[in-house]
Formats: sequence, C-alpha cells, structure tokens
Amino acid sequence: MKNFTIFLLLILSFSGFAQSKNRPEKVIEKALQFRNQGDTLKAITILTKQNAKKPDVRTSILLAEIFFDSGFFKNAIDSYKSAIKIDSLYYPDALFFVADLSIKVGQYIDAFNYAKAFVDCRKETGKFVEQANRIIANSYFAINELQKADSIKPILLDTKVNSPLDEYRPSLIADESKLIITRLCKMHVGNTYGKQSFQEDFYLSEKDSNGVWCEPKPVININTNGNEGSQSISADGRYLFFTACNRPDGFGKCDIYMSEFVDNEWTKSVNVGYPVNSAYWEAQPSVSPDGRTVYFVSNRPDGYGGSDIWVSHKDLFGRWQKPENLGPSVNTKYDEWSPFIHSDGVTLYFSSEGHVGMGGVDVFVTNIINDTIINEPKNIGFPVNTFADEKGFVVNTLGDKGFFSTNTNRNSDIYSLQLKKDIRPLPSSFFKGVIVDDDNNNPIKANVELYEFDNGELLYKSFSNNGNFLFPLVKDKTYALNINSKGYLFFSENIKLNTDSINNTDSVKIVRLKPIRSGQQIVLNNILFEINSSKLLNESLLELGKLIELLNDNPEMQIQIHGHTDNVGNEKDNLILSENRARSVCQYLFDNGISVSRISSLGFGKLRPIASNADDYGRSLNRRIELFVVK
Repeated sequence: MKNFTIFLLLILSFSGFAQSKNRPEKVIEKALQFRNQGDTLKAITILTKQNAKKPDVRTSILLAEIFFDSGFFKNAIDSYKSAIKIDSLYYPDALFFVADLSIKVGQYIDAFNYAKAFVDCRKETGKFVEQANRIIANSYFAINELQKADSIKPILLDTKVNSPLDEYRPSLIADESKLIITRLCKMHVGNTYGKQSFQEDFYLSEKDSNGVWCEPKPVININTNGNEGSQSISADGRYLFFTACNRPDGFGKCDIYMSEFVDNEWTKSVNVGYPVNSAYWEAQPSVSPDGRTVYFVSNRPDGYGGSDIWVSHKDLFGRWQKPENLGPSVNTKYDEWSPFIHSDGVTLYFSSEGHVGMGGVDVFVTNIINDTIINEPKNIGFPVNTFADEKGFVVNTLGDKGFFSTNTNRNSDIYSLQLKKDIRPLPSSFFKGVIVDDDNNNPIKANVELYEFDNGELLYKSFSNNGNFLFPLVKDKTYALNINSKGYLFFSENIKLNTDSINNTDSVKIVRLKPIRSGQQIVLNNILFEINSSKLLNESLLELGKLIELLNDNPEMQIQIHGHTDNVGNEKDNLILSENRARSVCQYLFDNGISVSRISSLGFGKLRPIASNADDYGRSLNRRIELFVVK
C-alpha cells in the first residue's frame, strides 16, 4: 500500500501543493513527516482532525495506509471507504484494499462486493486483479460455510497451557497423556544465534489423574538459546522431530532435527542430515506412526510455489531417501504449511494459503497412499478455519478431536474441538502396556514389533528401555504382536480392533515374559490352520519365523510342541487333529534347519482347555498351539 504514498509525493512535488496555503496539502505534508519519523500517532491525529473539518480523498487514503501499517485494519477499511465515497475514481485501487482488508477481518460480504467492483472496474488482467479474483472465490466459500455452521465451537485449552505469550504447533502422543507445544519466549541471555527479542522453545504438559493438563515445563536437553519449533512427536512418545535454525551443523537456514526419549530423558538432538535437509529451508516435520516416514515443508527448487510439502522414507538400513514433492493436488504456487499425518497412516492434514478457503491460511484434509494423493484436498471449514491463519492442526489417535493454533485474537493460542464426521480420519485407537518379568514383576527392556497379520508387513518396531509400549491401531485391521527379550520366551498376540476396543482406552496390557528354563510354556497365538485341517495358514509363517529365531539364539534349548482343540466334534478326531497340527509345526521347523533332536510333539485334543467352551470366544482360545520348554 506504499504506492499511494509515492503517488501523493509526486503530486505534492510537481504541483507546488507543498507551498500552498490549502490546508489538506499542508496536513498531508506534515503527516508524512510524522510517519517518516515513526510518530504514527501524531500523523493519525492530524489527519483525523482534518477529515473531521473537511473530508478529503487524499487525507483519507493516507490515513488508511497508516492505519494498515499500524495493524488497525478496521480503521483502515473505514478510511478507504470514506475516500471511495468522496471520489471513487481518484484512486481505484482503494476498492481492492477494502476487499483485501475486509477478508482479513472476516467481513466477507464487503470483501466479495468490493473485490467484484474492483475487477469490474479494471476490466483486464493486471495489478491486483488475480488477488481480487481469489478474494471473490474465498469470500464466496466463506459466506456459504458460515451459513451452514453448526453449534460446535473451539475450546481454548487451559490457561496452564496457554499464556500471554504465543503458543502454537501442538503435538500429542497416542494416548493423549502428553502434549508438547512451541512457545515464543523471551530471549535467553547470551543468545549465540543472533539478536532477537523472542525465541521458540518446547514445553511439555502432562495430564493429571483427573485428565487435566498440568503446567507445561521446558523440555530439557532440547531447548537451547536458539530457536526450536514446529515439533512432531511419534505416537509412542519415543521420537521428537523438530525444526531448529542457524545451528553450526545446519545445512541451510533451518533444518530438521531428531531426539530420542531414553531412560526418562531426551537425548541430545541430531541433524537428520542430507537429503532431507538441504542448503534451503526445511521445517515443520510430521513423523508417521512407524517413525519411518517424515513429511515436511521446504522452499527447495523443483516445487510449485514458495514453500511446498515434501515426503521422505527410511530404507531398510535406516537411511532417509531423496524427498519427493507431494505434487500439485496439495502444493500450489502459494505457501503450504504444517503437514500432519494421522496415526491411521493415510489421512493427511495440512495448511495452505493457495487453496480456496476463508482467508489467510486454512487447514485442509486429504488421503495419501504410497505417496499418491487419492482425493482432492477438502477445506475442513468453520469453526477451525476463519479469516485468521490456522496452522499446526493435529488430530488425536481416536480421530474425534482436533488441536490447533490460531491468531484470531492477535495472540496465538491453542484450541481443541470435536471434529465433524466428514473430516475425521479412519476410526483408530491405541494399544498400550507394560512388559514385566513373570517371576518378579519387574519391568524389563524388550523389543516390540507389530505386523499386519494378513501380509506380514512390519508396521511398528521399537525397543522399550523401560518396559512401557504404546502404538496406534486402525479399526477392522488384524495385527500380529511380538514382544521379545534376550533370555525370555517371546510373547505373541493376535489383535483386531473393533468398536468396543476403540472406546476402551483405559486398559493397560500386562505382558509377562517368562525366563527360559525347563517347564515353562507359552501359547503361540499367531500360528493358525485351515478349518479341520493340519495345514498351516500363510499368516502363520511370521510366528514360525520368530520361533526359529528363538531356537537359533538358544542352541541348547529343547522344546515340545503341544496341540489343543475345543470340545466340538468327535473326541478321537479332535485328538488326532491336535497331534497332526503339532507335527505340522515340528515339520516346518525341521524343514528350516532345526535339528530333529531338539523338537518333539504331543496332541491333547480337548483335554486341557484354558477357557470355557460355552461360547465362540472361549472355544477359539482353546484351539491353540503351545511351546513347552523341555530343556
């Protein structure tokens, strides 16, 4: 909006107005002097007094410019409207500025009408016309969106989380017990990363026994005297990816870093390195549930606009691969921000100023499978999106609640709200537990692995250094869980998430690992057979592989495989079936290099039930294969 000032100075210079005794010109000259000296209050005061005496198009427009520069958008709108009322042809761009400022404060009808008037006045492409057409599209969308708005309203998070400072970019672990935010804090003394009044740091809040967020505390070992922000915590709370700027080990101005939570503290952060980071700007990471994919924002070349969303995957050796741009379905010639991949692994939320929205930066949702966007991004609408900038939108694992930051009230704070069904991710929940020694109940360190049961794909792998584990699950998928630790028999379970288990988020699974010694036995829950047959299902190969690993890691170990059935059918047939199934397991082990001298089998038919045979669930538990340690 400085163009009018230049235009005004030229008029004053060439027309001799500066020497005139005509009051408006002298007031304009004095106001410009005050403005250049930084005394905007005096400039506003004398221009306002002049307009009160005799309204003038030039003083009105200059007053609007000063109001705009000072952040008083509504006052600027009124001043531009006054100028247009006096002489609409004197400065036609005033129509555009009213439209542009109106959408910035949520006055959508005015924004639409003035933008349309400006475009009709111009009658051609050129300066501001493209932006005016965007204002028309955004205002039209916003007007319709507000007409269908429901009663759901964002809730300001507790004042313990929000403060007089700016808070943004919330990040949750799967069970919503921990929340990390970015807070814009006063600069520490001795800042080595450049002179600035404020800096970004991480703060962690945990829920108390009543489910209330506690006072956030600085995240030790990660916060420095520089800027750390835009974080993403993994679903299990083990990894934290974040943005840091101007560090000595950086590749560009801002890079992506990672820290791991080990022995109840965060490790020193490390730069994730090339090719994720480059000589350009990388920021705002979002890590997938398995920790092997990261979405982030960068202004590197070969994008579609200012800042684009990119994705990188880890290979089998743990190395980050060359990032790929998410393409024009997501990225525009404007800026995209704040990607968030949900725990379901396919629902992607992001912010954009390029897609049609309600003004500023809006939040959108789409689905991504194998790095391909499979549907057009959808604006998630009001009340999350407003005329302000909405960034850092995240959704809890259950998929029913969103968390985001907005600067509607000039200060950035964090809000939550219930999500409408049409913008929710796939129905999901989480599975959490603690691993203990079966003899003494002490927590033990162990490897935790979650596989997709149907195809054996590894979905989640972690080493629990304190016995705790936590991972997300998607409804109606079947999973194979394997937990193992040196010196113990492994634990396996077949998990399928249904509606009841989605709603049961308070339970904690106690996994009891049994030390390897004679007489110990475990159920091999993921070894299955065809109905009324001893033929192994392909889905059993994963568990059989884990059994072979156990035997190879313990070469002196001798085992016996036990087969069991329910009580349905002929008792003799059940006994034969249980014997044959146990032999099938042994045969597989023989065929894969395990000595025949280390393995034997027994079938017990229906004789040793571990549950009631009165219902389907109990009978399914009784149909099982067990491992018994002989030596």
